[in-house]
Amino acid sequence: MPVEANDPVFLKARDVLAKMLKVRPNTIFLTSRLKDDLGIDSVDGLDMSYALENTFGIEIEDYEVGRLHNMGDVVLLIREKSKKRK
Repeated sequence: MPVEANDPVFLKARDVLAKMLKVRPNTIFLTSRLKDDLGIDSVDGLDMSYALENTFGIEIEDYEVGRLHNMGDVVLLIREKSKKRK
């Protein structure tokens, strides 16, 4: 299932990252690249995964964080992890 800009998972994840990065949510898009556009480095990536785990009630492995390139990837991972949890 493709990810849309009004996807509830995206909107919630966007809010989590916006709070973490201290930016306005409307500056984060599905196509925003984590490293190049949002400036998320490896330490921030761990903080991001921790925040997403707490928000969505999932577990994200450290190696999975390295595979995330943009917000669309984040949403797809959250969806996959949420399905496995059910």
